[in-house]
Amino acid sequence: AKIRFAVPPGIGEHWFTVLRGFAKPYTGPAPVVSLRLRVADVTADTYYFTVADEHSLLRSLNSLSPTATFFLTLIPEAGEETAKLNTGSYISVKQVGTAQVEIAADDPGITLSVPAGYLPKTRALNSVISVTCELGDANTWVVSGDLAKEP
Repeated sequence: AKIRFAVPPGIGEHWFTVLRGFAKPYTGPAPVVSLRLRVADVTADTYYFTVADEHSLLRSLNSLSPTATFFLTLIPEAGEETAKLNTGSYISVKQVGTAQVEIAADDPGITLSVPAGYLPKTRALNSVISVTCELGDANTWVVSGDLAKEP
């Protein structure tokens, strides 16, 4: 913004102006202060992803069973958008224990998009696999990362 004077101030003259307006405190969502991912340990042999897991790295510590299964649940049509996993949500899982991590759907309405020739499971110890919601309305999830090959 510029302030224009009808007659320019003379040399050595000092002028001032008062700008009046109304400023209110910011009331929007909290600003992003860090881009670090949340890292959480999971010891169970079955686990259901929740909105709290969004943008997280889950470390599967299970060594008691042969497989640790992580389930995707159906995305409800109703409800607050920020209170559910939806398009763009992603979660990564690392196999830290000896139990192979498997991603599974708990409902036939969920589609897992897995590359041809691979399974939605970790390949080996320290493998990381991720799920990304490609289409929330269609409940379509992309599985990627260090995946096990089909036999």
